Amino acid sequence: MTILLYNARSLYPKMDLLKAECGLHGPDFICLTETWLDENIPDSDLSIHGFNLIRLDRNRHGGGIALYISADLAFKVIFSGDHSFECVLVCVFTRHCKVCICLFYRPPSSSHDVFDKLNTLFCKIDPALFTHFFLLGDFNVNFSSHAHPLHSRLLNLAATFLLTQVVYEPTHFSHSGVPSTIDLVFVSCPSNIINCNTIAPLSNSDHMGLFISYKIPRHDNRVHSKRKTVWWYSHGDYTTACDLLFETNWDDLLDSSDIDNSWRKWQNIFLDIMKKCIPRKVVLPRKHLPWITQDILKAMKLRNSLLKAFKRTNDQFRFVKYKECRNRITCELRK
Repeated sequence: MTILLYNARSLYPKMDLLKAECGLHGPDFICLTETWLDENIPDSDLSIHGFNLIRLDRNRHGGGIALYISADLAFKVIFSGDHSFECVLVCVFTRHCKVCICLFYRPPSSSHDVFDKLNTLFCKIDPALFTHFFLLGDFNVNFSSHAHPLHSRLLNLAATFLLTQVVYEPTHFSHSGVPSTIDLVFVSCPSNIINCNTIAPLSNSDHMGLFISYKIPRHDNRVHSKRKTVWWYSHGDYTTACDLLFETNWDDLLDSSDIDNSWRKWQNIFLDIMKKCIPRKVVLPRKHLPWITQDILKAMKLRNSLLKAFKRTNDQFRFVKYKECRNRITCELRK
């Protein structure tokens, strides 16, 4: 199971970028904080093919969360908060286990009792009742430093419900370049984490993205995307097809009393001839949107490798190259 977590800082103008990242990573869940949406933006403008959307808006100037869930997964919304408590909790059902995803956003200006609300919510739903439990989002509490006044309260919350924080890299850089780890992922079974790595941010957001890969047995009830059969028109033998069509006695198909029956007979004979003369092939569903070209995909992979190299060496030259590549991708996608 794979999860993408982004602090979007205004989702609406970045939908094409999000769809491109979705095609590149192929996640089961996309978790977004700071969506900056309101009721004037319909779900149709935010839709991603193959995903169901759950959103909790605040306004166009800040806040808001959104959760995309693969259409292959059965789920139920257990809790949805409000402007003062931005939290969505969803249960995903498989044949042998229940997975709970809790997406949470704490604004920097929120009161200190927000974690008390989270504690009360967890007491009601009891994370221990789920086979796998995730609490993730933007907490605006630097987990790599004990100086924040809410750090101990967040630690106590995790300890109370036996959750382990698995993000160990900085996820946010201030304007002065000071790193902090404020986008967090708490899980109930840390041994099932395959990887939890920072990835390129969504466009110009000052938060790194997170890609989480989690091990869950594959004996679930998800309906995997099916292969489909398509006609290979470029390899058709249309001369033979025309000959067979001319040789067919179409008058025998006419039934004045039942036009539907005549149509079915005509359709069956026509398709039989086409099947003889036009080959067909089985293909997988399209993974990427049509305008996401191979050049754009290569550029996205180059961007990711430049970012990894910068994190490894702290070479500012590579960081400049990364930003140039990121901006070029944004321009090409919008074109």
